[in-house]
Amino acid sequence: MPPGPQPGAEPADIIRGFLRAGTASDGNYDVARTFLTEAAAKTWVPDNDAVIYDKETPLLLTDFGAGQWRLAATQIARIETDGRYLPSVPGSPVAAELTLTEVEGQWRIASLPDGFGRWVSSSDTDRLFSAYRVFYLAVDSGAAVPDLRWFPQDHLPTRLAKALLDDVPAYLVGTVRTAIPPDATVESVPTKAGVATVDLTGTFSTTASARRAVWTQVVLTVAQLPEVSEVMVQSGGATLDYAGKPTGPLTPAEVTPATSETASVPPVLRKGSTVVQANARDLLDGEQPGRASPQPRRTYPAIDPDWRWLALGPRGDELAAVAGDGRELSRWRNNNQYEVPVSAARISRPAYDSRGVLWFGGVGVGAAQRLWAVDATANPADAKAARARAVAARWLTGRIVVAVVPASDDERLAVVSTDAKGHGTRVDIAGIVRGRDRFPTSLAAPLRVGTPLSGAGDITWIDDTSVAVLGAVGSAALRPYVLSVGGQLTGLSAVPRATAVTTLSGQRDVVVTSTDNVIRIRAGNEWVVLARGSDFAVAPG
Repeated sequence: MPPGPQPGAEPADIIRGFLRAGTASDGNYDVARTFLTEAAAKTWVPDNDAVIYDKETPLLLTDFGAGQWRLAATQIARIETDGRYLPSVPGSPVAAELTLTEVEGQWRIASLPDGFGRWVSSSDTDRLFSAYRVFYLAVDSGAAVPDLRWFPQDHLPTRLAKALLDDVPAYLVGTVRTAIPPDATVESVPTKAGVATVDLTGTFSTTASARRAVWTQVVLTVAQLPEVSEVMVQSGGATLDYAGKPTGPLTPAEVTPATSETASVPPVLRKGSTVVQANARDLLDGEQPGRASPQPRRTYPAIDPDWRWLALGPRGDELAAVAGDGRELSRWRNNNQYEVPVSAARISRPAYDSRGVLWFGGVGVGAAQRLWAVDATANPADAKAARARAVAARWLTGRIVVAVVPASDDERLAVVSTDAKGHGTRVDIAGIVRGRDRFPTSLAAPLRVGTPLSGAGDITWIDDTSVAVLGAVGSAALRPYVLSVGGQLTGLSAVPRATAVTTLSGQRDVVVTSTDNVIRIRAGNEWVVLARGSDFAVAPG
């Protein structure tokens, strides 16, 4: 518990004491309120936006007289009321105007700016906030899709349950839905002996599928907490039945639909024009003195090095690559090469998803044609069925797509783009909207991540809430970074001349290829060589 205001404290001490007390974890912030006048204490909402300021830059307090003070710092990020983490451009200033008055001879803060929550040093952020998944359901498949939010560490079961009452995030509109009715409310979520009881009031559908969907969202979201092993969902104190049947508390495993396991497809290596399937285990073991090169399991048609950026299909039976001039995209299947019909230039690295859709960006005939998808399950010899179909994304109009890759759930897309002159780099996540045939038709509004990056190249998903990207801050060279959907940016050790980034199938390992075709895998804070003189491609999954 932080100390309260000391007798005779000066205004600057009161302000600093208030900020320090706001970093306590008592939940109600009673000590922090003692630095405020009675009226200000009643109106202050600690859960308003939190400013994360740079611990290396001192707080500046300026006295303008008559009780008027200005608080200033360098902002690193802002955590909004709904838990959205918004990183700031390096060096961004932030300021707030405060009014102090004397109460019985002691200085107190009489007014705060509208929406003022807490100011938290970057050194205290991980202690006070943690990222948690809030789950929604995919419109077409019903699969659970996470959105990552940052919450204070107090009252977490209640905070997570209340987050489910929010509208679907803009970047997932049309991609996911929520089974929680719009009139639902929840007061608090008590936890006893590992069971969290979520009592939702509202108008719930009586269908078995709707009840199952409610349980799925609530259980997966609340049961992330280490103190919660099971979740009970109630409505007005009565247990909400699950899939049309009465039930007791359920675990995440009991509400997660069973998925068919697919065999892992080994990656492929290309040396010269020769493309072979390599043993992933041999690759992970790295280069060892006296050890033979990885033995091929399967051969592929020869692909000339002039065709860049190999991509491997989800079943390992197909490859795609882009011609050196960036104007042609081809697929290779059964030792045959098939050109993908598309009128585009500056075609980006292609990427398959696990449904058999081949994605790529480029510059099309119109300013809005920047993204395409190909039904790779269709016969590549059928020009109509295997054509490239434009995927609408108004926010990409006039921009250049540098890289695009789907998440493992096939419901979200990570996109790196620049303006027409190669500047204004953005890294965005957007939900995939599908038509009646379940084929992609458009992208939802973008969620921008990695704001501090001034440049970016290739990108890949590491897990369901984070991506690895080759990026740069300021004028530095490209290096690997990890970006979370929740907004955090973490730099990895530099790789000389890095040009592409991916992961080994089914693993979180980050793999980077350099311009001299040296392939390295992350090992702690270091990079270990997997292969030399090779191109590298991994199947989705």
